[in-house]
Amino acid sequence: MMRIMSVRVDDPVRPGESRLPDGRLLGWAEWGPPDGVPVLLCPGAATSRWLGFGADVVDALGVRLVSVDRPGLGSSTPAPGRTEIGGAVLWTRAEPILRALLGRRPT
Repeated sequence: MMRIMSVRVDDPVRPGESRLPDGRLLGWAEWGPPDGVPVLLCPGAATSRWLGFGADVVDALGVRLVSVDRPGLGSSTPAPGRTEIGGAVLWTRAEPILRALLGRRPT
């Protein structure tokens, strides 16, 4: 018997992009109520902001989930010469934008 796994991936409620101080773009998406408790999701290696579970989960928890695209994935600009340590530095450079995304609903 063959089983096929299906995964529901909901479109984000609020997708967007923000310009980083070095000129690159940071792609992000939000799920959940705009006034929900903000939670930042930094996806793992080779993944982007798209969720592999239903948005009803974050809605039920009252969470406003903000997920970001890693450099070079989704709508985020690549970071030439990036290493794993360099990747951590890139996240720290994005801190002002991440704080803004978590502190208020982006426009």
